[in-house]
Amino acid sequence: MNRNTIVNVRSALFGVLVAGALVVPSTRAAAQQTRADSAGVLATLAAELAAEGRTRLADSLYTLILQRYGDTSFAELARAARRELRANQVATSGRGELIAWNTFYGAAMGVLIPAALGADGSAAYGAGLLIGPAVGYGATRLYTSRNSVTAGQARAITFGSWWGMWQGLGWREVLNIGTKQVCVNPDFAPRVCFESDPDEAPYAAMVIGGFAGVIGGYVLGRAVEISATTALIANFGAIWGTWYGFALGTMADGEGDALWASTLIAGNVGLVAAAATASSWNWTRRRAWFVHLAWIAGLVGGFGLDLIAQPDDDRVAAAIPAATSAAGLLLGVVTTKNMVNESEGIEFGQALLNWREDELVVGIPLPTPTVLLGRDGATLGLRLGLFQGRF
Repeated sequence: MNRNTIVNVRSALFGVLVAGALVVPSTRAAAQQTRADSAGVLATLAAELAAEGRTRLADSLYTLILQRYGDTSFAELARAARRELRANQVATSGRGELIAWNTFYGAAMGVLIPAALGADGSAAYGAGLLIGPAVGYGATRLYTSRNSVTAGQARAITFGSWWGMWQGLGWREVLNIGTKQVCVNPDFAPRVCFESDPDEAPYAAMVIGGFAGVIGGYVLGRAVEISATTALIANFGAIWGTWYGFALGTMADGEGDALWASTLIAGNVGLVAAAATASSWNWTRRRAWFVHLAWIAGLVGGFGLDLIAQPDDDRVAAAIPAATSAAGLLLGVVTTKNMVNESEGIEFGQALLNWREDELVVGIPLPTPTVLLGRDGATLGLRLGLFQGRF
């Protein structure tokens, strides 16, 4: 091979290398541009779907952009748009929650109302279980189809319903509402009288208190703008206050009406204090739920210690779970202080803990009818979901 041939070969190889160096980056740039174009098309489509009110599809498209095109410039836009979309969904997502709860609440009223009226036999209760859920579902669905309900308003109503039942039952016990004085031999001495407590009285108090709570929650939700987070924190504050009122009352040797009163008063104080200060806590709903779960873990752990130690003194038995629940509450607050990102939200009707898409989401489980299989055959029962996951 002569010198000219060698030079030509070297020149050709150099030209190929230069062309390759130019082509590869341009190819990569073209590929990157194609991915960005695809992400842009999906982002545009998601925005159009969101504008049309098809939020679930829009949310799915934003999630797809983050999963497959996270290295493009549209990823951050998709993340911000999805966050805003979910925040808007939470603000206006009270309809499903209210329908689900009132269906269950209607079933409860279907049992409590016949009991308050002193119904005998199972027919009245069977009719109540047929009519109650249907009325609760139908009336709520009709109302929410004509009126918008935010998550905060829905939770004010649902909280008012069960809190009203609890308050009605408790204050009837404290104030002895509904009791009657019965006298033996009223016309002869010695005259012996005692107070009779009708069997229907507790159920009547729960019915009246429940309806009063529903009305109060509705009026409050319409009069004051309540966020979903504020409603949730107020709910938890009422539960925490109720427990500590009972525990402190027990440790103070409270019995009967005194223990009832301390429990009820502390619960209402916790409710008012949490509702009044919730906005200054700067908590997300997700953080509130995890703090509450930490409190539950501490409370259950305290009862476990009671079972192990088996203290003879009721004051000690109450002090142990009171201390462990307080420790759990404090631990939950400290360990979640950096939890600033809001999740998709608390899902009503799901299991207590839900794992999907590599994220733990807290839900509010509702009892659902189910068939239980046993040695004696199949029987009807209720199922309460604690955990479900998609892997």
